[in-house]
Amino acid sequence: MDQPLPVTSVPALRTAAAPAASAVDACFDHLRRAIVSGQLPPGQRLPPERELAQQLAVNRTTLRSALTRLHAAGLIASRQGSGTLVRDFRRAAGPELLPELLELTTDPAERRKLVDDLLLMRRQMAAAVLARLVAGVTPRARATVAAAVDVLARAIDAGAAVADLAEADLAVLAALLDATGSPALALCFNPVSEVLRRCPPLCAALYATPRANLQAWLALCDWLAAPDAAAIGLMLAAIDAGDAAALDRLEASA
Repeated sequence: MDQPLPVTSVPALRTAAAPAASAVDACFDHLRRAIVSGQLPPGQRLPPERELAQQLAVNRTTLRSALTRLHAAGLIASRQGSGTLVRDFRRAAGPELLPELLELTTDPAERRKLVDDLLLMRRQMAAAVLARLVAGVTPRARATVAAAVDVLARAIDAGAAVADLAEADLAVLAALLDATGSPALALCFNPVSEVLRRCPPLCAALYATPRANLQAWLALCDWLAAPDAAAIGLMLAAIDAGDAAALDRLEASA
């Protein structure tokens, strides 16, 4: 018999009667977190379904659905004669794990490096977005971006909470991504946006001076009227400076 896994039963399912979808979500999230945290290291063989379901206090149907999702996420793999093995998520999974990884990173130096890398990714993707938009933006798309910027401006004037400012800012980004017509760019930005939603300290650091964020978007709206590739470097340099200041604020608040 396999040794019990170093994870506890799924907390959300100890008391009764969660709906089936919620039960699967809870089981999937529980096992995913155990893999990302290192409780279930790469190469760990999972017990047979019956035993694993008993260890996690879920039924086999729930467990099987959760395992299917873990397979699809690249976190586990089944091998003939070896059973189901935990994969190295750093090699096999995708950026959707970034929010979880940030939440589980407690060492200050490692956390700063991870945030620094996330912001670097965001700047590089911003460069790709701007490069795509140089070809031109339709009047309708420009109006949609301008309307989203106006919503952000009203939120700032109203003294909205940081979380609400972040959502308004992300709505501007979503409108800008729609203007590119690129699903690939939108999908690449989603994990970074989710990190902002799930990391209040990072949100607070990035939106400590919300009017500066607003001015940057207003300048971008002007640029969209006549996109010029020569100006992209200046915009990216401004984003870089803002990110560096946010990192300093984040470290000071830790």
